[in-house]
Amino acid sequence: MFEQLKKIKGFAFDLDGTIVDSKLNFTKMRKDLKFPVDIGILEHLENISCEVQKKSAWDVVNYHERLGAQEASLIDGVLDLLIYLKNNNIPIGILTRNSNEVAHISLKKFNLEFDIVLSRDDCMAKPSPEGLEIMAKKWGIDTSEIVFIGDHFFDVETAINASSLPIMFDPKEIHPESEQYLKIKCFRELLSVF
Repeated sequence: MFEQLKKIKGFAFDLDGTIVDSKLNFTKMRKDLKFPVDIGILEHLENISCEVQKKSAWDVVNYHERLGAQEASLIDGVLDLLIYLKNNNIPIGILTRNSNEVAHISLKKFNLEFDIVLSRDDCMAKPSPEGLEIMAKKWGIDTSEIVFIGDHFFDVETAINASSLPIMFDPKEIHPESEQYLKIKCFRELLSVF
């Protein structure tokens, strides 16, 4: 199943729900924003034409994200994988739809260091492949040599859009099996591959 990992030279991770669990309450955030449930929050924000309303909406998003980062816990097993990758000089990166501020609050809380951290402040938000393209360029590898691990279909789409290998992190096993992505429920599953 994981034979494709043999050609991988770089690991990219989503942050919230993959590296940390910030317990972000998207239902409450949407309610506070008065946003519909059938469109991404960032995508809906971009469609607000009134600058006053847009700023107010960003304030709500930033409040929820900061609160989530402060209350975050580390996902079980991820530290073992990150230590293995660092010890074997395999570059690691974060690509998140969060802000830089929130990403660094979460990472600092657990003393996590990545070779590159890209947020919505640095590149087009997922599912754009731009973040993975930036990582590939920095690491001197092709995007097809990067695995991107995340807990949401945005992450799978991002990897596919970049021609990278998508892995769905699904500890609760709520996502169906798919030919589009590999699936893990624990990060230690990946350690057995190397």
